[in-house]
Amino acid sequence: MAQATELFINGVRQVSVHGSTTVPTVVRYHGGKALVGVEALQGFEHPSQLREDFKVEIGNEDPLKLAQRPAEGSPSSGRSVLGIAKDFTDYIVGVALNKIADEGSAKPTKILVAEPLALAAASGSEDRWLQNYRQSLRRILSGKFGEVDFMPEPFAVFQYYRYGVRHALVAQKEQNIALVIDFGGGTFDTCVIETTKAGDISQSGRNSKPLAARSISVGGFEVNRLIAQELLFEIVGKGYDRTQLNSALKEYKRLKNLDDQTLALEKLSAFARNYHRLLHSVEQAKCVVSNGMPSSRLDADLASAGGCTVEVPTRPLEEGTPITSLRLDGALLRKIFEEKVWRPHLLPAVKDTMQRAAAELGNRPITVVLLSGGSSNIRWLSSPVTKSRFSA
Repeated sequence: MAQATELFINGVRQVSVHGSTTVPTVVRYHGGKALVGVEALQGFEHPSQLREDFKVEIGNEDPLKLAQRPAEGSPSSGRSVLGIAKDFTDYIVGVALNKIADEGSAKPTKILVAEPLALAAASGSEDRWLQNYRQSLRRILSGKFGEVDFMPEPFAVFQYYRYGVRHALVAQKEQNIALVIDFGGGTFDTCVIETTKAGDISQSGRNSKPLAARSISVGGFEVNRLIAQELLFEIVGKGYDRTQLNSALKEYKRLKNLDDQTLALEKLSAFARNYHRLLHSVEQAKCVVSNGMPSSRLDADLASAGGCTVEVPTRPLEEGTPITSLRLDGALLRKIFEEKVWRPHLLPAVKDTMQRAAAELGNRPITVVLLSGGSSNIRWLSSPVTKSRFSA
C-alpha cells in the first residue's frame, strides 16, 4: 500500500526581482517584449498600457476559452487573458530558475503554487472557479515542471512566517491556532489554521486544511475605485450628467483593459482613459497616505495627518478634460476604508470565518494573527481596534 506523501518545508527563501521580493502583478508590452512588475511601471506613457487584475480573471472561464479569446487586458497584438498570465508567470519563474542554476543546484522538477481559497466564477460556482484557475496554471507551468501542485494561499502565508522570516510566535515547536488574513490587489482571503503539536501544517489529517475559510473579490483595486468615485463626485458640478457618469462607472469593468484599437471604437473611450489615469493617481496617493499614518487605530485623531494630491478630471466623460488636484488625506482614506470596505465586506468575511471555526475550536482562542498581501499595508487592518472587532 502506497504511503501518503507529506509536505515538508524547513526553509523559505525569497527571490529578488528588480531589486525587490515584492512583485506588482502587472504586465506592459513594449517593442514586442513583456515587461513585468516594477519594470512595467517604469516609463509607461499612459495607465491604459498596463495589464492588471488578471489573476482573478483566469479562474472565470475554462483555459481553452481564455486562450482563444482576446483578453480585456490584451495589447493591440491580441494577447489573450491566459497569454498575459503566462507572460507574467514565465518571467517570475524564469528569474527563480536562473537563481537556482547560478547557485549550482539542480533544476526542480516540481512546483507548488499558492492559490486563492475559492471565488465564485462568472457562473456563480466556487468549485468551477478553482478548477479553471488550477487548469490555467497547469497549462502555463507544465512545460517547465513535471508536477504542478497547489496549496491554499493562507497556508503559504503561514509557512512564510514560520520558515521565511521565522517569526517568533510561529517559529517554535508548539501548537498554534492562527487567523490568517491575505488582503491583495484583487481578493481578500481569511482562514483559521490549527497546526500540529510540533507547530507545522500537515498535508494529511486534521491539519491538512483550514478549519474555516472565506474568500471575497475585494482588494486594493476595489479600494482605489471607491476613492476615485468619491473624488469624482466631489469635483463634478451640479449641472453635470451624473446619471451618465454612473453608467460609465458600471461599464468600466468591461472597458478597463481594452487595447487601444478596440477602446477607440467605444463610446466611452474618453471616460476609460480619464478613469485609468485617475486610478493610477489614486494608487500612488493611497500608498503615500497609508505609509504616513501617525497611528493605525481606527479611532485615532488624524487632524495632523499628512495627505497627497490626486489628479481628478473635472469632465471625466470628455476627451481633453481639465484636471484639478484634490487632496486625499488620512481622514478621508479611513472613512472610505471603514464605511465602504471594512464594515460591509471585510468584517463580515472575518466574522463568518471565525463563527464557522468556533465549532472546531470550542473555547480555544486564536493564538496569532498573520497578515499578508500588499493591501494589508493599509494599516487599520492591523490595528488593535480592528482586531477587537473580529469577534464583534
